Amino acid sequence: MTTTPPRFPQWIISLLVVPDDRGFLISDLAEEFDSIVRLRGISAANRWYWLQMMRSAVPCLRRRVKAIVRRKIPTFQGLPEGKTTMQRRLSNLFETTIGDIRYGFRCLLKSPVFTVVAVLSLALGIGANTAMFSMINVLLLRQLPAKDPGRLVLFIPIAPHSDGFNMPYPVMERLRKDGKSFDSVFASAGATSFRLDATGAGNAGKGEIMRAEGVSGGMFAVLGINAIIGRTLSEDDDRQNNPNPVAVISYNLWKTKFGLDPSVLGKSITIDDEIITIVGVAPPAFTGVEVGSVSDVWYPIWMMAKTPNGAARFTRFSSWWITMLGRLKTGVSIKQGQAEIDVIYHQMLVEQAGPAFNKASADAQAEYLNRRIELQPGGAGFSRLRKKFAQPLRTQKRRSFLLRH
Repeated sequence: MTTTPPRFPQWIISLLVVPDDRGFLISDLAEEFDSIVRLRGISAANRWYWLQMMRSAVPCLRRRVKAIVRRKIPTFQGLPEGKTTMQRRLSNLFETTIGDIRYGFRCLLKSPVFTVVAVLSLALGIGANTAMFSMINVLLLRQLPAKDPGRLVLFIPIAPHSDGFNMPYPVMERLRKDGKSFDSVFASAGATSFRLDATGAGNAGKGEIMRAEGVSGGMFAVLGINAIIGRTLSEDDDRQNNPNPVAVISYNLWKTKFGLDPSVLGKSITIDDEIITIVGVAPPAFTGVEVGSVSDVWYPIWMMAKTPNGAARFTRFSSWWITMLGRLKTGVSIKQGQAEIDVIYHQMLVEQAGPAFNKASADAQAEYLNRRIELQPGGAGFSRLRKKFAQPLRTQKRRSFLLRH
């Protein structure tokens, strides 16, 4: 049976050895390789060939680099042996580096168990740090593809009835009316799963499951996000009993279901038996304002008021179901916006309590008014995972920085 040396080390040798010595060296190694195959087997012969490649090629590589250095760097008179200072430094550096590499390889080959443990440790460490950075990037660093995300703010209720983000719809209406620190605010009801029929034939019960999100008509305007074709939702779209419901679809849905066909505008889709007309396609980078949740369709939030119970949620102060974001006016700080929010929200609390508030004790009034809405930077959207893991991730980030320095 004819055996041949492993191709990769043979290619390395032919690449590094000078042409005058190449044929002789390769044929000599091949003969010795055949002898070892007959005596000790193919595995031992392959190991031997790799070792010979490292022993033979490294000196040849050193000679080649020295020749290149002499050729590329001009020689000046008066220096010993016709070498420049730069030539000597490069030559010494290269020889030292090659020696260190060879010594390292010999140590690794002598201790295979240590080598395996070291490689696995490095792989686990690199993988863990990559995973940690990916999580920090998604939850803490990545910004929404919005215009001037530094002016976006997130409204966080500090109240017993909230899960950390949800708020009553009347609070948003009051802020729109009385808030002077904001260009505008918008609400999101969160993305939920729907049966979507892209044919518009009213067969949503047989359609695929998609993620659709009810949002205020001004959401895209507040974020500063434009449609790549068509238009985004408007305030006029977001009204009760709108006879012509419309929606904006994601770029991914446009690509997978409509093949990037520009004539998608004006087509109808069915979401849970509700026929909606497509008026625009969102840019590829935008998938929603909630981190980790990808929306396929955005429709006006007032479409959720089709039933009496659904309509009641828009007026009840006790229904906590929307998440709010807004954009501060130019020159207004979060601290200034916070001061205004405190006044408006406390006014609403007193109004909701009615005459019972004045009859309550001072301690009860103080406890009741201890509820507040906290403004936080909203350029990265919102995430329930971020709320849970933000502090541990920031702590881990600081520890990693200190370990590196």
